[in-house]
Amino acid sequence: MKKIMLLALVFISVNAFAQEKKGDNQRKNQKEMRMQKSDFTPEQQATLLTKQMTLKLDLSESQQKEIYSLNVTQAFDKLASREAMKKAKEEGKKPSEQERYDSMVARLDKQILMKSQMKSILKSDQYAVWEKDMNHQKRGRQQGGDKEENGPQRERRS
Repeated sequence: MKKIMLLALVFISVNAFAQEKKGDNQRKNQKEMRMQKSDFTPEQQATLLTKQMTLKLDLSESQQKEIYSLNVTQAFDKLASREAMKKAKEEGKKPSEQERYDSMVARLDKQILMKSQMKSILKSDQYAVWEKDMNHQKRGRQQGGDKEENGPQRERRS
């Protein structure tokens, strides 16, 4: 009887460790998609993003053209900053405090400009959906995944 119980315990514990966590597989897929996106040209990235936004926001033709131009500009900016960071890393240069501050201010200025441009292009209901989606993505990056994926958050008690 002891051997059967021990065997059952071993089987259950091995089975528990062998199962993959629910969020791990999705995170791997997202990482693969990001890696694949970096292989695309800025125009291709902008096209993909514009089409995704068209599906989510039901954009008109004129809205698609305007948003595509914004996405192309943004993709080229990202590519340029990525190349600059890569070059600096290869040279072993670390940015000074002022350079880091300036880059953060520039990034925030670009975000503010993008938000105001999107507000002028999109209708109010489309803008609300876009803004909600952007906040959801931002929260997901900060937490390492979506809130729904991680389950309900526990409150800390002092």
